[in-house]
Amino acid sequence: MRWLGQAAAAFALFFVSFTLPLGFLVLTTEWYDFNCQFHTRCERFGKAELMAHAEQLPRYFLHLAELEGRWSLTERLHMADVRRIYDSVALLALVALTVCGLVLKKRPEWFGRVALWNVFIILGLLAILPVFGYFWKHIFHAVLFTNEYWKTSRADVSWYLMPRVYFRNAFILMVAAAALINLTVYFAWRLWPAKKQTP
Repeated sequence: MRWLGQAAAAFALFFVSFTLPLGFLVLTTEWYDFNCQFHTRCERFGKAELMAHAEQLPRYFLHLAELEGRWSLTERLHMADVRRIYDSVALLALVALTVCGLVLKKRPEWFGRVALWNVFIILGLLAILPVFGYFWKHIFHAVLFTNEYWKTSRADVSWYLMPRVYFRNAFILMVAAAALINLTVYFAWRLWPAKKQTP
């Protein structure tokens, strides 16, 4: 059953690797500001006011505040759906971290192997980029949501704050960060004297 344990370790590390950059995106506002250079919608809305709306989101996703201002009803409903998903991701991340901790304690030599597997799998996700628009609209949202509240118009804050290029760039960032995390784990394992404990 060693392969099952290694698969569990690989998935746990994979999940944690994506959760960390996702946390940065969700709990800070820098990414919204950074992406304004890739589209004109920030200026069309009024960047200062748009960033004021963006600053509400970290506290909202942490259940510390509600959305205020020009958010539409459908946006508020969609954000509530998104917050529930983030809550589930946070719980799963705790489970994944626990699995990583157990593997690190019992079979640390597995981490180098599974981290290298993950690097190739994660980089393979970049194949989505040429069809990202289709993936984002017809696959990602179809899997995660049972309604169409995610669809925005020029009347919505999200239309200006989070156009598709924002999510495409976020996807690239998450893939790059997750690959780097796994590469770091791999090279740390290579340099770790205890790795000589072969399975």
